Amino acid sequence: MTLMGMQDYLYQTQSKNLNDTWELDSTILTFDKDILLDTIMLDAATLGINTTNPDQYYRQCAMWWNKWKYTFQTWWKVAETEYHWEWNTEWWEDGTNSETGSGTKDGTNSETQVIDGDTTYGKSGTSKEVMDDDTTGSLSASGSSHTTNEVSAFDAPGNDPYVPHDTSSTSSSNSENTSGTDDRTTDVNWSENGTGTDDKTITTNGTTGEEVSSQKDASHDIYKRGNIGVMSTQQLERETMETKFHYNPYELMAAVFIKEMTCAVW
Repeated sequence: MTLMGMQDYLYQTQSKNLNDTWELDSTILTFDKDILLDTIMLDAATLGINTTNPDQYYRQCAMWWNKWKYTFQTWWKVAETEYHWEWNTEWWEDGTNSETGSGTKDGTNSETQVIDGDTTYGKSGTSKEVMDDDTTGSLSASGSSHTTNEVSAFDAPGNDPYVPHDTSSTSSSNSENTSGTDDRTTDVNWSENGTGTDDKTITTNGTTGEEVSSQKDASHDIYKRGNIGVMSTQQLERETMETKFHYNPYELMAAVFIKEMTCAVW
């Protein structure tokens, strides 16, 4: 039985394909197992297989895939690697800087608070004042007085220009005895109303000492690319095209399958 005949028989009788187990990791994005099976059929459709048992050959295809899976994944990772074929140098640099510090922050503060207030107040009432005064006493006085009146004359003789005009003397004495009471009761009605302001200014001064710490982190990324002159851009282009042609992953994988899973029919 040929390889094509085996695939057709499996699909028609059991709805199976030889590539049912051919899966790569999810990180491989461009691999398609149906394209791989089609490539194998194109390259080896008329070749025979080493068994006529469909189930056995189906299991052998799964075993073959598990043996080569790691290699196939490596090929595809290389094929999917993105690069700029016109450059022959490309590199990245990542860096991180960290700075820490601590200290004391000293300072002064001043605060002024002004309070303006207008107030209106009033009060009224009545009160009674009582005075009760009893007095008993005596008063006496005595004394004498002498008065001399002097005038100045234009023709006064000698050096003293003042001469006596007249002289009088008086003496007197008196005494007084008193006794009695002075009792009074007074009713007072009063009221007081007024307006005013209550202005206050409050000033507060002080100093503060605060422990502080700081940390500063910085990161930088550098990406450089270009041609360092080892090869020209035209040479890089040519080698890229040759690589893509000679190292097609589907053709490489199909060649491995044909070598191990098919045989010539004589």
